[in-house]
Amino acid sequence: MGGELTPDRRCVGVIPKHRDAGVTLIELLVVVAVLAVLAVGVTITAVRGQGAATAADAQSFARAFDLARHLAVHSRQSQGLQITPTEWRLMRRTAQGWVEAAPARAWRGRATLSTDHTVFDPDTPEIVVLATGQSSAFDLVFSTRGDVARCASDGWDGVTCSGS
Repeated sequence: MGGELTPDRRCVGVIPKHRDAGVTLIELLVVVAVLAVLAVGVTITAVRGQGAATAADAQSFARAFDLARHLAVHSRQSQGLQITPTEWRLMRRTAQGWVEAAPARAWRGRATLSTDHTVFDPDTPEIVVLATGQSSAFDLVFSTRGDVARCASDGWDGVTCSGS
């Protein structure tokens, strides 16, 4: 025992009874099951995200409409909301005409506006809120891959939103 290492003669040339080089069927099934659970989780999250986008657009618009109405009544100056399928912006009526009061904000989905009036001046916003609090009547539909939310007003009351 002078510090030399010598191989154990009993283990030389002995082949182990099982090999650890491959994977077993059980291990493969566990991996497939885990991947399936992850795939279902991602799908559910993606579907919920679409509904959240239309709901967020509707909430964002409702807040913008309430802000425009508040500003119109308290400043005694007409306010407006310019609506496109991809964005909206707050507008203010001045002696020179309609001017942008805030930068445009993008929708997360797509927006479709229906009003009961025709706008003759291209600078006039689609939704106008007067100093009395009265506004243009409208129906605004938000959609994202089959998910729909809607905000509407008859022009006399505030905005009501439904869906998603």
